[in-house]
Amino acid sequence: MSKILFTPRPLPEESPTSILKRMAIMHGCILRSDLKALFGRTCFNGSLISRSHPIIQEISKRAGAAGDEFLSGFYEPIGALHHAPPLKIAGLSVSADMIRKRGATYCSECWENGIEHFIKDLKLSSYCPYHLRKYLTKCPNCQVKLYWHALNVKCRCNHLLISPPCSADTATNEQKLLNIFRMGDSQKFRQLCDYLNDLGYRVERHTECPANRCLLSLALAFLEEDMVGVLTHLRRLNELYPETPAYIIAAKLSLFPQPKARDCARDFIKYHSHENAKKNGTFTTAPLHSFSLTKRQIGAWLNIRQHYWKILRLEINIKPDKTKYNWIQAQSLSKQVLTIKLRNGFKKKITRNSERPPKHLQEMLQLSAAAIKGAIEHHLLAPKWEKNHKMYFDPHDIENFTKNFISVKLLSSQTNIPTKQIRRAIAHLKIAPLNIENNILQIQLISTHTSQLVIEWCNDTEQQLLKPRSPSTKRALHNHTKTEAWLPSAAAAEYLDTSKQVIRKLTKLGFLTNVQKCEVGGHLIDIRILKKFKTQYVSAAEVCKLFNYSRGKVTKTLKAFGVLPVTSPEIDDNPAIFFCEMKFCRTPKIGINATKKITMDTQYCKPQKNFRFQSKQFPT
Repeated sequence: MSKILFTPRPLPEESPTSILKRMAIMHGCILRSDLKALFGRTCFNGSLISRSHPIIQEISKRAGAAGDEFLSGFYEPIGALHHAPPLKIAGLSVSADMIRKRGATYCSECWENGIEHFIKDLKLSSYCPYHLRKYLTKCPNCQVKLYWHALNVKCRCNHLLISPPCSADTATNEQKLLNIFRMGDSQKFRQLCDYLNDLGYRVERHTECPANRCLLSLALAFLEEDMVGVLTHLRRLNELYPETPAYIIAAKLSLFPQPKARDCARDFIKYHSHENAKKNGTFTTAPLHSFSLTKRQIGAWLNIRQHYWKILRLEINIKPDKTKYNWIQAQSLSKQVLTIKLRNGFKKKITRNSERPPKHLQEMLQLSAAAIKGAIEHHLLAPKWEKNHKMYFDPHDIENFTKNFISVKLLSSQTNIPTKQIRRAIAHLKIAPLNIENNILQIQLISTHTSQLVIEWCNDTEQQLLKPRSPSTKRALHNHTKTEAWLPSAAAAEYLDTSKQVIRKLTKLGFLTNVQKCEVGGHLIDIRILKKFKTQYVSAAEVCKLFNYSRGKVTKTLKAFGVLPVTSPEIDDNPAIFFCEMKFCRTPKIGINATKKITMDTQYCKPQKNFRFQSKQFPT
C-alpha cells in the first residue's frame, strides 16, 4: 500500500473495478501478483466495489484531500446489514443478489477505450449497450472464468479476448436498464424488481439464457405498459418451450392483476396453441433451464388459497425442485384442483373474530394489549367486530371508560410528571388498587378521582424541592487558617482505619468534637481531635489484628475480663466497636490453648510501641 503514487479521478458512469485497473496499469502492474503488492493484501477474489472495503478505505486515507472524490467512484452500502448490504449505484438502491461480486464481465471495446462502465456489474446485463458487444464471463477457448483483476487482453491460454458483436435489438434490455439509472428513477427500478419477482426471474441463473432474458423483456414491457411487446415475448417463450401448453405458459402472468395483462394472456392462449408453437419454432439457442412456475404463480392461477395447499398435498404427492414446479407438475396440479373443486373438497376456511385490540386504541389509552384484554374480561370495555373480523370499540363506550379510569402513562404524558413519581405518590398516599382481580390493570390503571390527589401531591412535592435550602445552624461554616489542619470525613475515616458511616456516627455521639461545615459541602474534622481519639480508644478491628482472632471471640473474651465497649451496635447503633485503651492495657494477657478454653496469665500487659499498626500519616 505504501507504493501508491497517485489516486485516479472517477469518470462518469465508470465501474469501481475500472478505477482500480486504471490505477494499477499506471503503476506498471502486469500480473495479479503485482496487484497484490500494490494494494498490500495477499488474497482478494471478490470485486472491490464497496466503499467499506478495507483496501478502498486505506487508499482513501492515503489520498488526503482527494480521498472523498476517490470514494465517490465506489458503491455506498445502504442499511444496517454487515453482510451483503444493498449498494447505491448511480443513486439507486440495488440489492446484493443483483450485483456481480465474484466473477466479472469483459467488453473488449470498453477495455480498449480505457474505461469500463457500471452496467457490467449488474447481473441483469449480458450485452454492452455502449459498444453493442456481448459481455464475456468465460474464456471462449478454455472456458476459464474471468475475474476483475485481469490486466491483459489475453487469457492464460494465450487466447485473445474479443467480445462478439450484437445487434441493437439484442441489447435493448441493457439500453432500457441504463436509461432507468441515468434518470435516477428509484420507483421505476423498484417496480421492475417486483415484476421480475412476479414472473419468477431468478438472478442466480445464467443471464445469457434466452428464457431468462425473455422474462426480463416481459418485465420491461410491463413497466412501459407495452402490451404488444408482452404478447411478442409470450410467443418467444412458447417458441423456446414448444412442448409446454400455452395456458401453462400464460400462467406466468397470473400475479399481474391488470386487465390488459389478462387480455394478453387470453389472446395468447387463443391464437398460440401447442400445434402452432411447433410450426413457428424458429429459435437458435435452446434455454438452459426447463420451464417452471412458482408456488405463488400456481396459487394465483388456480385460485388456491394458502389453507388449500394442505388438502392438495394430501391428494397428490408432488415435490417441487427448489420451490419450482415444472410444467408437467403444474398440469397435474391443475387437474387435481379441478377434481377437488367438482366434489366440493375445498371447504371454506372458518374465520374467527380477532382477539387483538387495535393499536390506535392502545396508543390513545396508553395501555398494553394485555391490559385492554383484561378490561374486556371484566366488562369495562365492550368490543365489536367488523365484517373483516377486526375488533373495534364504540366511541361512547371509550368515553365512559376514560371518565372513570386513566392509565399511569397517560397521566404522566398529560401532566409531564414522571411515572416513577406518580407511583411514589400512590404509595405515599396509601391509595388502594382498583377492586379488579387483574394484576396488570391494578398496575397500569387508576381511577380519575385519585388522579387528582396524585397530581396535587406531586405538585406540592415539586414546590418543596424548588424552595432554596436554608443553611444549617447546627454546624458553622469553617474558615480555613494556615495554623489549623482539618480533614474531610473520607480522610478522617482513612486515618482511623474505619468507614465514613462510623465517622458520622462518632460525630453524632460526641466522640469527635470541633466539627465544622465545609463551603463546598461535607464536614471537616480537626486533626488534633482525631489524634486524641486515636490515643484514647481502640477499635475491635485493631484488637483482632493484634491477637489474630475473630471479632466475636475477642469481644467475648474481653467481656469475660470486665472490659466492656464504650460504643457498639448494641449500645448506640454504632456499626463499629470501640474500647477504652486504658482499660484494655490494664487487662491480663489473653491466650487460647489447644482445648479452646480461655486461660489467663497473671502478668499484666505493658503498652508496646508496635501495638498499633502503621497507618497513613497525614500532614499536621
